[in-house]
Amino acid sequence: MSSDTPDTSASPDTTDVGEVPASTGGVVDLDRVLGNIPVVLVFMTDPESSGSVAVMDSLGSRLVDFGHERVQVLGVAATEQSVVMEAEDLATGNARLLADEDGSVAKRFGVSYVEGSVITVLIGADGVEGARWEDVPHDSIADELLERLDQQTT
Repeated sequence: MSSDTPDTSASPDTTDVGEVPASTGGVVDLDRVLGNIPVVLVFMTDPESSGSVAVMDSLGSRLVDFGHERVQVLGVAATEQSVVMEAEDLATGNARLLADEDGSVAKRFGVSYVEGSVITVLIGADGVEGARWEDVPHDSIADELLERLDQQTT
């Protein structure tokens, strides 16, 4: 873990996160999104790394057919807003990038940032974690996510 990476605990925290800086230059109120529709959180240290880009591209483009109103893909990077703003064009389809500047989003979901590692978490429409993948090939995550999302909405 680099010195620029926020220190996070490995156990979940139920504290509200609130507004998180986004790649659009604005903020996303994560607490308002969670519990309304399924949310896929992709935790990464560097939004421009090849692993992060591959996962975000696969999920963003494959889940876009599922519908913006039915799922939201959010890449959560352990970095500043200016860095995710520079990487905005890497978020394809139904994906957006967030800057977890202080590590509060990772802490909320019990994630520890590890350089080069990508952790994907599915939060159901009920706001409860439904699945977690750590360093799993992005194509298999997308397939499994689609299956789980179909199960939740049928």
